[in-house]
Amino acid sequence: MACEETHRLVTKKCSQAVDKLREIEMIHEYQLTRPVLQVLSETLLGELTTTELREELKRRLKLDASDLHPMRNRGDRRIDQIIRNIKSHKEQAANPFCEGYLEDVPRGFRITEKGRRYLDIMAKKSRP
Repeated sequence: MACEETHRLVTKKCSQAVDKLREIEMIHEYQLTRPVLQVLSETLLGELTTTELREELKRRLKLDASDLHPMRNRGDRRIDQIIRNIKSHKEQAANPFCEGYLEDVPRGFRITEKGRRYLDIMAKKSRP
């Protein structure tokens, strides 16, 4: 019995260590500002539903296993939750809603003129 308990504890500790490493590599909300604005800027009205935005971002972004990992007690993947959190955390500093780059529309997101200007500035900065 003692060996089984030790094995269980070691397995749990290893799993926790792997989870911490995954946190280092995975995508975070702040990294999605520019990709979100870019996707929205390419649409006719500058807006998409949350579902449409999630699907387009997943097609464009380089995601690792931790981003695509199903979340416990949820029916979706980690990247889906991160994208939804952009809207949920819109009152937090540095969030693209709080910065004025995005507008909240029913079931979705819309880029603002300030968001378009931000994209232009970032594009100019990335040119040689």
